[in-house]
Amino acid sequence: MVRTAPKSVLTAAVAVLLGAGLLSAKFPTLKSQHTDQKAEVEVLKTSQLPDGSTLSPGQYKVALLSESGTTQAAFYLNGSLVTKAPVELVDQPRKSSDTEVHYNDASGAHVLTQIDVSGWTKSLVFSPASGAGTSAK
Repeated sequence: MVRTAPKSVLTAAVAVLLGAGLLSAKFPTLKSQHTDQKAEVEVLKTSQLPDGSTLSPGQYKVALLSESGTTQAAFYLNGSLVTKAPVELVDQPRKSSDTEVHYNDASGAHVLTQIDVSGWTKSLVFSPASGAGTSAK
């Protein structure tokens, strides 16, 4: 009887640990999506992302999401998701001193191509070849 008590305690402990592992695998946390990288970005006039989605003027929170092996920038306005777009993170030689939004106006449209975030050593580069984004309504 003395030997069965430790076995049952050990069995219960293993079952609890396995159950906790399965729950964490089934319900991943936000940290597993790399949403800890966020920035405030001001869009001064109506702009397009290379995939065709549109951003109205306003103060956006941009969060980086890593889903299915690709990185996306999620744009939130007043706490609501506006759109997500594929983005490439490009190393810079030093930290950006200011947050800057870069555009390409060559086609007549105000297309957002890059965001440099103050204090970051990587730039967010949007490319038409990186795939289609999704809009939230």
